[in-house]
Amino acid sequence: MATFQDRIKEVRTICAPQSQNALINVHGEAGIGKSSLLKKAQQKLQKQKQKPWVILINLADIKAPDHESCRALLLEALLEQTGSNMDAFWHTQDNTGKTEIILAHLQTLARDRPLYMFYDTTEVFLEDAECWRWIEKSLVEPLITTDLPVTQVFAGRVPVLWRSFTARRVLQDLPLGPIEPDGDIRKIIKEAVQEQITELAAEDLETITKLVLDFSLSHPALSKQIATFVSHHFCKTQTLITRDIICKQIVAPFIEQSLFEYIEEPWKQILWWASVLERFDATILQRYLSKAAPALVENQQDYFFSQGIGQLRRHNILEWSTAEGDRLRGLIKDIVRHCLQILDPERYCRACLAAADTFEEIAQDLLALGEQAEANLYIQQAENYQHCAHTPLEVAA
Repeated sequence: MATFQDRIKEVRTICAPQSQNALINVHGEAGIGKSSLLKKAQQKLQKQKQKPWVILINLADIKAPDHESCRALLLEALLEQTGSNMDAFWHTQDNTGKTEIILAHLQTLARDRPLYMFYDTTEVFLEDAECWRWIEKSLVEPLITTDLPVTQVFAGRVPVLWRSFTARRVLQDLPLGPIEPDGDIRKIIKEAVQEQITELAAEDLETITKLVLDFSLSHPALSKQIATFVSHHFCKTQTLITRDIICKQIVAPFIEQSLFEYIEEPWKQILWWASVLERFDATILQRYLSKAAPALVENQQDYFFSQGIGQLRRHNILEWSTAEGDRLRGLIKDIVRHCLQILDPERYCRACLAAADTFEEIAQDLLALGEQAEANLYIQQAENYQHCAHTPLEVAA
């Protein structure tokens, strides 16, 4: 795993002393560093002179086919990590009784010293609202409503909205974006390169770093993968590898396996097409796809687009901004668009032209309503898409 870099502010936010309970939701794209952030926070807390209690649960490890099994696995994981010595009594209880035991024990721990509970990989419950509701009602909410210093952190977008007003009020949003390309992301890349090539001229190291940044767009996990791949090739041939091969063998599989891991068809294909769009709502997306890829959305009603965008948002592929409308989350949008532009330039050009037509149509609709100022914004965007369609990609070869 790449060295953990440049999340000092976020670590401090999680580890900050709490006089009472707190909820924090850490979210960001796959590989952006959510799990590493939890582990780094755990390490920092455990080095404190007055060590708090720290529990770290990966929800992916307790995912099971049925709700009762999920609950049982989570309760067992909590029992194991709290160091409780109550096996004989524990096995005589059902899940309800075990939940009460765990809650009582957690509250006892928190009375002794602050308690931090970290839950990783919340996305495994994106399609399992019933199990998530049980976690909320049976484990999370009872600890929120006490006056004890309990901090609960969830890495990954919270699958469904909190029901309890107290939870909604307490919840803190902590988004993770890309690492700055001129900062610590270079350390990650150089470490990965030097693991493969122990002796490398400074000029060659800088050339490889530049190439990796051109393709990873500062995404930590993707940067590490590309750096390792390019370095391995450089070891054998002393030449850099072509951009098509990098995209085909590393970037495209990374998109499918990490960024789109939980996305069903046809929305995987829709996301590839939509990667060229700077902004869209359900109406814009519907218009655009009817031009760019009509077979994907033929005979689909309005609710198909509205529900699909809702699903993507829950999967953390979209973020909502009242100023910009629905938008592909910046880093994912750039990675997908960049890969599409390299591997299928003809399709990319067709997508940009469809986007230009869509925004020109919207501008004309606004002009007919007398909305000159807003129409000008769409006209400018249409011109930008026309320019993109006919501008060759500049990237290190």
